[in-house]
Amino acid sequence: MKNCFGCNTTKPLDEFYTHPGMKDGHLNKCKECIKADATADRNKNIDRVRAYDLERAKRPENRAKTNVY
Repeated sequence: MKNCFGCNTTKPLDEFYTHPGMKDGHLNKCKECIKADATADRNKNIDRVRAYDLERAKRPENRAKTNVY
């Protein structure tokens, strides 16, 4: 069991991502909190993310994958 500093709840270790740099081998924030943070960051910077996605789709290696598909 481990305490998440994001939601301040105690959860089993399988609810945390592994991380070799941490003493117990798991991050201190649970998977749910990390996913919520990532979604919030994406929504906060949606214009930058959309521009990046459009540019990434234009890369030759990605175009080739799309054509194969």
